[in-house]
Amino acid sequence: MTQNQLEEKILEIAQLALDEPWTDAQGAAAVLAKDIIGSYYDPTTQIAAIWSIEDIQGLAPELSDDQAMDILKDAKNHHDASVGINWDVLEYYVDVARRQA
Repeated sequence: MTQNQLEEKILEIAQLALDEPWTDAQGAAAVLAKDIIGSYYDPTTQIAAIWSIEDIQGLAPELSDDQAMDILKDAKNHHDASVGINWDVLEYYVDVARRQA
């Protein structure tokens, strides 16, 4: 899916979400996220491992949400694809961030 197609899908789903009588924004956001993920991820033919800022903060509680997200991005963009992303890889990127601080 191209970026333009994804943007169009997001706008389409956002409009549908706005038309629903949601009691809160979190409910609408959850539906929107599920539909967006479903537009390009098919769990019947693909797998995905999800890492969160909470995982990083479990290793380094002193990190802010933004710092933890930066570490996740570094791991995603620079990890060895033959190893993947795992706890050891995340610990490595936490250590790198601590040394750079």
